[in-house]
Amino acid sequence: ATVVIRPALNLPLVTPPVTTVCNGTTATFVASAVLPGDLTFTWYDSLIGGQPIFVGDTFITDTLNNPQIVNLTRTFFVELTDSTGCASLRTPAVAIIIPGLNTPITMPVAPVCSGTSATLTATSLLDSAATFYWYDSLTATTPVFIGDTFVTGPLTSSGPTDLIRTYFVETRDSSNCTSARVPVLVTLLPALDAPLVNPPIATVCSGTSTTFTASSLITRNATFEWYDSLSGGTLLYTGNMFQTPVLSNNGLSNLSEQYYVQLKDSNGCTSLRIPVLVIITPALNVPIVSPP
Repeated sequence: ATVVIRPALNLPLVTPPVTTVCNGTTATFVASAVLPGDLTFTWYDSLIGGQPIFVGDTFITDTLNNPQIVNLTRTFFVELTDSTGCASLRTPAVAIIIPGLNTPITMPVAPVCSGTSATLTATSLLDSAATFYWYDSLTATTPVFIGDTFVTGPLTSSGPTDLIRTYFVETRDSSNCTSARVPVLVTLLPALDAPLVNPPIATVCSGTSTTFTASSLITRNATFEWYDSLSGGTLLYTGNMFQTPVLSNNGLSNLSEQYYVQLKDSNGCTSLRIPVLVIITPALNVPIVSPP
């Protein structure tokens, strides 16, 4: 009888032979042969024996997890089998799994007034070299900010009740691995309605004053503040009834003076300022008496 001894098959090649992956992700290995032929690639999780875990040239692992604080290594193996059933030795494929990142620590955010911004902060106890990525949804792929302190743009609310805005922050390291995202809630307080003023325009004689009365259709538990300019300026009076100082006009034509009133609630939120106008008529000339 004649025994035909076939040549040993070359070891399969694996690309990449070693790969580093993030916790909770997969690794991909591609096997190839030195010489072409009717060959099959079979993947195992042990060097000898064991059950095949995949058949084919491109092997995607299952999800790889690392609960430790140091890198964890998983090794897979691939062998070649030809059409006669002969098999090569197995080639290792190594996956280095980076430990999972800790989720960021966030601080509670104080409620913010409509039209203002909120400041959100994140820290990490263990991942000192990590960077924080902020998103406006749990699944968004484009961050709205990168860094530990995120100041939102102006947030507006037109409804009568509190509005909750949710942002999400994750930790990302130099290997581009990410932690789970943590939600950060921002309570947006309702916008205050603009005050009503009666009268909106008043005409007074030189040397006198006038009184304006402010009210609100909706807002309760708020005070009225009177100013001398549309923004900033000096607070002249707090209360719904504002009496102007004595106003004088020594000219020949009418003068005008403008004041502004806003609502301010217990949270420090303010409404738009509403202008009121005072028209001051010229002072009358002293009468001439003849004979004096």
